[in-house]
Amino acid sequence: MLASEILVLGKTTLIRAQEHIDSCEACNPNADINFSSVLIQILATEADCLLTEPVPCPTCGADVWEQTLVQVRD
Repeated sequence: MLASEILVLGKTTLIRAQEHIDSCEACNPNADINFSSVLIQILATEADCLLTEPVPCPTCGADVWEQTLVQVRD
C-alpha cells in the first residue's frame, strides 16, 4: 500500500489561496471547483491538503474548507 502525502496548511498559505477564489457555494450556485483543487494547483503538488482553519469566502464570509465548492477568479 502506498502512503499518500498530506500537507497541513497554515495561515500564510491559506491567505495566498484565498486570493485565488471569488466566491463559494454558499453565495454562488455556480461554484464548481473544490477548494482543495485550488490548493493543489497553487502549491504545485498532488498531496492531500489539510486546513488548520477555514478560509473566509471573500464575498460572503462563509467558512471555506477543503471540500467546499468555490468559483475561482479570472
